[in-house]
Amino acid sequence: MVLITGLSLILLNRQLSAGTSPDFIFGKVLYSDDHSPVTEGNVKIMTLDPSSRTYNVLEVISINSDGSFKISRKIILSTDDIRIMAYPNDVDNNELPFIPAEIGFDNQELTEKADYEIIIEVDRTSGIKNEDQGSVDKKKFYLGQNFPNPFNPVTSIRFELPESNNVSLKIYNMKGETVAVLAENELLRQGFNELEFNAGNLPSGTYVYTLRTDNFTENKKMMLLK
Repeated sequence: MVLITGLSLILLNRQLSAGTSPDFIFGKVLYSDDHSPVTEGNVKIMTLDPSSRTYNVLEVISINSDGSFKISRKIILSTDDIRIMAYPNDVDNNELPFIPAEIGFDNQELTEKADYEIIIEVDRTSGIKNEDQGSVDKKKFYLGQNFPNPFNPVTSIRFELPESNNVSLKIYNMKGETVAVLAENELLRQGFNELEFNAGNLPSGTYVYTLRTDNFTENKKMMLLK
């Protein structure tokens, strides 16, 4: 199993390894900071339509108390452009335990034995466990990857603020030109925020979105495919 840095990682062995099931692919969702299991959430199995670049949900699977889940091997091996999203149970809660993460399958062979063929790592939004203090707040700025990505033409950008702050969120093309302004020095609340971007008037391509506050700036790329 090979790890990919970032919000999430995935490796799938399309050839059965010792100890794996012929009917199911077993996976686990873990927090990226301490690799403890995610205990409340769901895994959404989707396909990406290559012509319209839209997503179709095939199945929604509950994550078990140990962070594990299983997917029908038949679905995975018989369908192209499979995507998986791990997300919390309460997607409207401003105190989400982790940032929803989308991943895709990489057709590579596992080189070592593993209990799980799929490992998804997600970043916490607010709380971490501390051996001495139990549950404590982890306050930080956070800019998530837009979802879905690639998108056509609407996508959502989520970010976390440790306190109420004046926020600017702008979209740029690869020439550095501003193509959209989602927020301009707008006072937004502490915690989880989400803004929607509609690129219906823009051509396909790679764009950059930038989040700025009084003491934080971060950029991420997104891809529009029409």
